Amino acid sequence: MSDLKDILNSYQPACVALQETHLKPENSFRLHGYTVFRKDHPANRASGGVALLIPNNIPSSLLTLNTPFQAIAAQIFTHKLITVCSLYLPPNTQIDQTNLNNLMLQLPEPFVILADLNGHSQIWGSDDTNSRGRQIEKLLHDHDLCLLNTDEITHFHTPKRTFHSIDLAICSLSLLPFFSLQTDPDLHNSDHFPIILTDNRHSHLHTVFSRFKYDLANWTKFTSTACITTTMVCDNPIETAVNQITETLIAAAENSIPKTKNNFRRQRKVWWNSDCREAYKNQRKAWGRFRRYPTSANLILYKQAKSYSRRIQRRSQRESWERYVSSLNSTISSKKLWEKVKKHPNHKKLAEKQKLNFKSNSYAPYNTDFTFHELKVCLSEVKKASPGPDNIGYQMIKHLSNSSLQNLLHLYNRIWHEHCFPSSWQQAIIIPIPKPGKDPSNPLNYRPIALTN
Repeated sequence: MSDLKDILNSYQPACVALQETHLKPENSFRLHGYTVFRKDHPANRASGGVALLIPNNIPSSLLTLNTPFQAIAAQIFTHKLITVCSLYLPPNTQIDQTNLNNLMLQLPEPFVILADLNGHSQIWGSDDTNSRGRQIEKLLHDHDLCLLNTDEITHFHTPKRTFHSIDLAICSLSLLPFFSLQTDPDLHNSDHFPIILTDNRHSHLHTVFSRFKYDLANWTKFTSTACITTTMVCDNPIETAVNQITETLIAAAENSIPKTKNNFRRQRKVWWNSDCREAYKNQRKAWGRFRRYPTSANLILYKQAKSYSRRIQRRSQRESWERYVSSLNSTISSKKLWEKVKKHPNHKKLAEKQKLNFKSNSYAPYNTDFTFHELKVCLSEVKKASPGPDNIGYQMIKHLSNSSLQNLLHLYNRIWHEHCFPSSWQQAIIIPIPKPGKDPSNPLNYRPIALTN
């Protein structure tokens, strides 16, 4: 788990495909900030198994596969919908070609398959081609699939001290121009090198909606540059006025308010200390020495460094847990669950029972223009809220100058009088919140929250 967290922190992937998870159904496997889809060994053994790890900020949906193989697939959405499948074919096991074909037909295109197939072929860098390799070659040919591997080494066979290429990345034809493959040079305490696929069209992190960091804002600079003029709100149609004001506020914010880079949450290892860091550094040095000079002596030194590093990490984890447990004593007060209960006024129910009279006087108070006092009172009472697609928050409006606020108020009253609601204000970011205790794979079990402009 420690090494897996290192990989996540290094690459911040949109999806991780794991093979040979060695998990039983009763084993818990959770990662903070990630949705975990898994399929364990069908015989309930701590062997084989596959899983997909997908960040919670990337929409995903598990697919139902009818296959005897250890395979799991999900659709993820970065800028477009793509299917990702994790597949493990154990060695020395008879594989039916028909079942392989059926699996391919169940994957919606475009798709990418990340797999430990235990097949050898000269096409992807092996010295020879075995029967499993020929099956995979036939699969690629029959379904017009593309192989992203060339001759990268993906597996280290410890007993024989040999390197092999048995982990493959296969994709639909339409994805071939955009994907590139590389391998991490570090085993990360596995016997397989991590395969890293990169979508050259974009980074999925760019799709994350960045926020302005209001607590670090230079509000003096913002107020002086965010000038909403009379010309903007009086001499243009409402749609144009709204667009110009939005551009003005965002431009001022870009120059005076820092933004978050992304909302990727690093995987924490609270027990990691200088001893762990030094032991792991020596382990990587020993591995690099063995890669350059694969002698028996260097292999023994690498195994010793690896064993020592694991021992140091286990000791650090144990000591960290003991310190945490020792800190829980009678001097710690329990957190209050409820501070106060808000009472709902009864007059709200009574008012809702009354029939509305639409034949009201046009000069009634609620039909008159909004006043500057009303605007100031509203801004003084608003709470912190997430902005909509325009990324303009209440804090920006509250820090406008009085002259800009007066012109903004004039725009509001124009919308009120002309009955013209801006089209951009009809857009929203919909955040689905899962209902507690409900099946997260069912879209009906979510409560949508709309973030409006």
